[in-house]
Amino acid sequence: MSLSNNFSNNVSVLREIRKLTLTEFANEIQISRSHLQSVLRYSCNPTLDTVEQVAKGLDVDPLTLLSLPKDMEDASVSPPFAQNLQEMKLHLRAVLHILEEMLPEDSASEEKE
Repeated sequence: MSLSNNFSNNVSVLREIRKLTLTEFANEIQISRSHLQSVLRYSCNPTLDTVEQVAKGLDVDPLTLLSLPKDMEDASVSPPFAQNLQEMKLHLRAVLHILEEMLPEDSASEEKE
């Protein structure tokens, strides 16, 4: 899978998790909707600044948007299965992030003891 595919898939999944339309997300990160749509449809390549701006808007590391987890790079994994696996992992990461935000600081330190 190409970096463009990874970027488009990761942005789409993370944006949907946040329940934002393309227009809402584009406005939030101050990129025109048409430019963002062009990038996500592979009509043009994003600049590094755009990747960084999108990552900041999604609260993820820019490399996350370009990456395909190592276990999905294995040629023995079929592309449809790899795509589903990638989407599930992104959903789980988002859920974990939300749960960590909801958990009070004191509870987290008590569990470690």
